[in-house]
Amino acid sequence: FIVRTLELGANAYLTADAEAGEIYHALFSCFKPGIYLSTRARQYLTRTFDFLSANEIKIIKSLSRDINSVIMAKEIGFSPEIIEEIIEKLKKMAQVSTSEELVELARKMGFIERKEVPQKHPKKTPIWRRLRFT
Repeated sequence: FIVRTLELGANAYLTADAEAGEIYHALFSCFKPGIYLSTRARQYLTRTFDFLSANEIKIIKSLSRDINSVIMAKEIGFSPEIIEEIIEKLKKMAQVSTSEELVELARKMGFIERKEVPQKHPKKTPIWRRLRFT
């Protein structure tokens, strides 16, 4: 339920046993970037990523950079089929259906860095506007 709620765009998730202070923090966190998870929800979700191997971590990070399984296989030393099996296992473990959802969940949990949005380059002034005639 936690994962599905976050996928649908929730900014906070509280369990039924949340205390008043936690509810207060959750309400105000909705006005800030990121998400707020109650202590129990955070414990549950971190267990999902706590026991990942180094190769599984590399695969999730590679997915976040849109690297395909053939290139991942060369970097890690597995076959592309094994990489695909690991990705499927990770999706099943995280209870998501796509690689994008897996990456987004890992980002929301702070497991991998947020995707950098490329800065737009300022348009260059055409040469004819830069020329000065005296």
